[in-house]
Amino acid sequence: SANTSAIIDEEDMKLLREEADYWTTHLPPDYVNDAIRKELGEEHFELMNDASGLLEGPYLRKYAERSLFCDVGSWGGVLALHKDVLDAGLNDVLKTAYEELAKMTAEKVDYVTEGSEGYKKYHYIQAIIITCEAIIEWAHLYANKARELAAKEENPTRKEELEQIAEICDWVPANPPRSYWEAIQSCRFVHLAVRKENPHRPENSIGRLDQLLYDYYKADVEAGKLDRQKAAELLGLFWLKIREGEILQIQPPATRITPGTNLPNITICGTDGKGNDQTNEISWLTLEVMRQMHLSEPAVYIRYSEGMDDDFLLYALECNKDMQGGIPAFLNDKMGAERYIARGIAPEDAYNWAASGCLSYHLDCSEHTGGSMHINQTKVLELVYNDGKDPLTGKQLGPHTGDPTTFKSFDDLYNAFIEMEKWIVEQLRKDYAVRWRVDQEVNFQSGLGGALLYHEAIPKGKAPSRGGCKYYSAFTGWVGDRGTTDVADALAATKYLVFEKKAVTMQQLLDAMHANWEGYEDIHQLCLKAPKYGNDDEYVDGIFRKVIFDTQHIIESKPDPFTGEKPIPFKGAASGHIIHGLHVGALPNGRVKGQ
Repeated sequence: SANTSAIIDEEDMKLLREEADYWTTHLPPDYVNDAIRKELGEEHFELMNDASGLLEGPYLRKYAERSLFCDVGSWGGVLALHKDVLDAGLNDVLKTAYEELAKMTAEKVDYVTEGSEGYKKYHYIQAIIITCEAIIEWAHLYANKARELAAKEENPTRKEELEQIAEICDWVPANPPRSYWEAIQSCRFVHLAVRKENPHRPENSIGRLDQLLYDYYKADVEAGKLDRQKAAELLGLFWLKIREGEILQIQPPATRITPGTNLPNITICGTDGKGNDQTNEISWLTLEVMRQMHLSEPAVYIRYSEGMDDDFLLYALECNKDMQGGIPAFLNDKMGAERYIARGIAPEDAYNWAASGCLSYHLDCSEHTGGSMHINQTKVLELVYNDGKDPLTGKQLGPHTGDPTTFKSFDDLYNAFIEMEKWIVEQLRKDYAVRWRVDQEVNFQSGLGGALLYHEAIPKGKAPSRGGCKYYSAFTGWVGDRGTTDVADALAATKYLVFEKKAVTMQQLLDAMHANWEGYEDIHQLCLKAPKYGNDDEYVDGIFRKVIFDTQHIIESKPDPFTGEKPIPFKGAASGHIIHGLHVGALPNGRVKGQ
């Protein structure tokens, strides 16, 4: 349930308190909120989660900021498992880092003067070194524990397993995996490291698992070291370990993120950009393990492309039927790549994308910003029905778009909605510009992020979020427009009942909504029975499409101030309905307040 609590014993609580005491003296000041307050005014905070809920993003007043890494770039969009790191091992990252430091010394780069570019680069590379050495040592602790258990184990089969676990954890993730088992273990260590760095935040995708593991699987099978059953067993254990994770939430879970929604997504299949289907034996095995484990996460996404094997697609549909909950999901392989090709990404890189977050397509060769702020469109529409005034806070937040009772046609209502939409997108742009600028100037940089993309981050001496990746344009902001279905249904109901059938007046509709339908059951029933999206009804489907495309045009009408590319609209929000619904009153589609 949303109120599930974790039980922590006294020893763990003592350790947590010690950690908290340390970090409270090392956290950076709240630069972001201070800058927003100074540049946009105190009233800007009235748009946020803890007030009107027009903009869905980080809590800014009631709760602490997200974590140690509270910058925009660390919120999400991380593909934890990059094939370069898996194949080479963290020792190769360390080798590259030390070679770059030696090069800086040979070239007499000034890395002593505080604030110089050389100083920044030197210390960032040191952060990468510290991070990699820590992860390697952490893996060795598991190796030592396995040996300790093996020494006491009397069952010879289990003893052999523990000794093998010790050998594997001593070898990876420091070195290139020598087997399928080592590859999976390396994946587990790196993914867990990313989760540990940001335990408050989901969206740490596992990436294209079939492409990561297939070469190791194929080599072991051909060498007679592995069969399909053992491969499935190891993959199933990987599944269990992933599902053990939970988000460390600062705020009450029911007000933001559904417990259990960690989004450690796995992507399979897709093409290589030349039309070659990349489905392989691990793709099939992933579906079978998912079906048998029957866990809500990790979710599996299939990159669908024309020409895929019909037998595989039929099997995927069978798994979907058995799993329920829309798992596996199907994403458009070509469209996922084209959005990046349109933003200057080379096709061979654009086609190497994976599902990340609620529903984003992220490149393997670059880190991404998470969606830092999103539009609660149902709240935008609620303001329109109240001439810009928020019924929840009682404050005039948006522009006066007109008294709805004076609207002569549906077009008047829709135009008012678009006017309000343009206003809120502009507020979002201002917020994003301040937030990202301050992030670039003062916030911590993740050494782990640099290790995962070390071929670019180390020579440049920058975190991926600061340009230390192949395509900085990949950091173009993602903007989610939430609640589109409710908006379309509410607009359709108003059009149908007020302007066409004249079953109710606008004033009667407003009175019923303000009363949350109490005393207006007849009007409530009319609204509930009005046309609804999702029923193959062009009356409301047409409104839905118009809202979608008009909103996309508004979001993309001005470039991202940092990358110069068009912002990326998207429809993610695995649990966004929770926070969005809490702030919105009754609407003409029949929803009740806070639903």
